[in-house]
Amino acid sequence: MSVLDKDYRIKLDIKSGKVESEGIVFADKDRNVSNIYIDFLENGKKVDITGCSFIANIQKPNTLITPQILDIVDVSNGVAELNLPIECTIDDGYYEVEIEMKNGEDISHSSKFRYTVREALCGEIDDTIVDDSNYNLLIKLVDNIRTVEEYVQSNEEKRVVNESDRIGSEKARVEEHANRMSEIDNKIVDINNSKDTLITNVDNKLNEVDDRVNSAISQGTIDLEVKDARRGLDGKVYSCLSERLNQIETNPMVIWETVEG
Repeated sequence: MSVLDKDYRIKLDIKSGKVESEGIVFADKDRNVSNIYIDFLENGKKVDITGCSFIANIQKPNTLITPQILDIVDVSNGVAELNLPIECTIDDGYYEVEIEMKNGEDISHSSKFRYTVREALCGEIDDTIVDDSNYNLLIKLVDNIRTVEEYVQSNEEKRVVNESDRIGSEKARVEEHANRMSEIDNKIVDINNSKDTLITNVDNKLNEVDDRVNSAISQGTIDLEVKDARRGLDGKVYSCLSERLNQIETNPMVIWETVEG
């Protein structure tokens, strides 16, 4: 018995099996203090339990059933105690209990009641480890692991940021290159268009000249310069340039007069 014992109490009618209990809660790190007192009554009065034995069949959250023998504390006043071992308080959750009562060949079962095991806030290290000679080393190792985890986490966060920046820069570079190539393509298109326009204009001008020449020929007109070339010094216009040249060859005085005046 310890001053830290939970000392929960329930009332159990030994005839009807009815159980009265309220808010039985243990922590999963409790040790040697998880106990429940059972007051056996008959019509609300204390009953002598001489010759009786009691077993608590405990169903764990994982559905396994563990039987635990009750200790008789006060036989004449009908008081027994259920001391719960570690395996009956180690898993968080609800536990259902049914008391099996024996007296000779007679066997009776109580109604079910439950208790709760909650998760303690003291962490995952068992108290018995503190007394171990390697406990301080274990704590240091745990601290080192946490430091490494924090370092890895910090580096990972930096890596993610750097990778994001790199991806952003690469996207900007690709977009800039695409824009530059688009500008070059547009310039090439403009140059080709200008070239085509120039060729078209030149072709049009040539066609225009051809049309004018053909028109002049078809109408019998002669360019002024050609006409002047057929005009002799005497003012006579020959029918063709060849005729004028022949006239010069046959009349050398014309040349002399031209040179000497």
